[in-house]
Amino acid sequence: MYAELALASISFTLINHQNTDLLDQQNRFINLLQDAVKEND
Repeated sequence: MYAELALASISFTLINHQNTDLLDQQNRFINLLQDAVKEND
């Protein structure tokens, strides 16, 4: 699942590289997911 999220994130970044608002939102979302994974370890 984590690998799929990483690949989707890379794809999203490549497609939306000019939209800094979307990239910032994506970055915050990925950080939330990573924090949730860390808490469940």
